[in-house]
Amino acid sequence: MTDAAPTVGELFKAKSATDEQVYAAIEAYLKDPGTYEHLIAEGYGIDIAAAVLGQAWASQIVGLIESSQNLKRGAVRPEDLRRAALWSPELT
Repeated sequence: MTDAAPTVGELFKAKSATDEQVYAAIEAYLKDPGTYEHLIAEGYGIDIAAAVLGQAWASQIVGLIESSQNLKRGAVRPEDLRRAALWSPELT
């Protein structure tokens, strides 16, 4: 990984993050769309709200009251989150 803000995908390549951690971030966001910072691996978190807002379709689906939880869960795809930048106390 580089010194610049790494991505979730880079954590996967380094075997420092798991699918379960990404799915947990998605579930936390779906329970509370006000969730911004979610710890995804030791020392690293993801701004899950920004990651979802960066995906136009996911953002629209999640924002619709009439969308089912299953549809929302399908819209927030783990592969899209893997491109998201991470935050860490060491990076600030």
